[in-house]
Amino acid sequence: QEQLKLDSQQQQQSVLDGLRKQMDELTRMGQNSASNSDLPIG
Repeated sequence: QEQLKLDSQQQQQSVLDGLRKQMDELTRMGQNSASNSDLPIG
């Protein structure tokens, strides 16, 4: 029972880590495209 809880917590953590990495990449891509255009970065 306790082990199951730990496993699901670890799984959630890895999923969150993956999401965070995706968000970081999206932000980086957004910054790149913004700097390539004439839009000022607020």
